[in-house]
Amino acid sequence: MSTANRWFFEMYFSLVAFKGALFYDDPRHEGYFVNLFYYLDCVANAFSGGNHLVTVSARVGFYRKRFREADSYKQWYWRVCESIINFTFRPMDGPDHCEQARVWTLEYLHRLEGDHEPDIYQGPLLFLSVLLVLIIVACIFLIPIIRVGKGLSLLSY
Repeated sequence: MSTANRWFFEMYFSLVAFKGALFYDDPRHEGYFVNLFYYLDCVANAFSGGNHLVTVSARVGFYRKRFREADSYKQWYWRVCESIINFTFRPMDGPDHCEQARVWTLEYLHRLEGDHEPDIYQGPLLFLSVLLVLIIVACIFLIPIIRVGKGLSLLSY
């Protein structure tokens, strides 16, 4: 499948899932808003060239682990993405949000797709630029919400 076809395929299915999340609760998630934000995260991941079943955090955790010892821009890129996301979600999940998301997603995909290697692909270089911009913008927006919500005990994690 070409990159363009794959992108349209992933976007279509992520938007269908997000639309479903607007109207139905998913039993895998605790509450309507967690469900909604999960699928919005999957849309962002598909938009930036990733799999529609995987969140941005899980994709980052997966490739950070894969390229931990790489001697290239990939190690630097995934470490920067992981640092930003982990800092943002530290009040809720502790210091390893991306690793937790990676483990949860791999377990979910193995249940869904069986024992073969799950399809968590990195995406083309152009899409990696889009992913970094999405991470920065989303985290700038989420940091104060998470910190205030956690401080006021609005987020019960």
